Amino acid sequence: MAIDLISDAVSSGARQTPACEILGVTSRTFRRWLKQLTEEQSLHDRRKEAAAIRVPSNKLSEEEKTLIVDTCNQQEYRSLPPTQIVPTLADNGIYIGSESTFYRVLKEVNQVNRRGRAEKPRTVAKPKGFKATSSNQVWSWDSVPQRHI
Repeated sequence: MAIDLISDAVSSGARQTPACEILGVTSRTFRRWLKQLTEEQSLHDRRKEAAAIRVPSNKLSEEEKTLIVDTCNQQEYRSLPPTQIVPTLADNGIYIGSESTFYRVLKEVNQVNRRGRAEKPRTVAKPKGFKATSSNQVWSWDSVPQRHI
């Protein structure tokens, strides 16, 4: 319908860009629609189809993923996180992937967990907030002792 309206306006003497702006469409979109109509005779959205077909050129193969998992499970790296494994491998002249790649692959095989003797991070409760509506309602003190000179 938008194509018909813009085409009618242009054939009546209006310029294409202002006619497109009235409908909230750029002239570039209008030209793309016309081209798509002449080539395919339909105006369906092809973005999802193209995204489903496209595979990144740097996507890891299954062999590369297996190599990362096997490397992380070796005796010398078993208790180390990827932040230590990757630099250690780099010092030995071996590059398999980045730290984030290691974490991503380990997450896929459910091996992202605390390694070694590191404790789980504790969650610390936020301090309570108090609201004073008049004087002498809320009292507070510093927990750090002050030194008097």
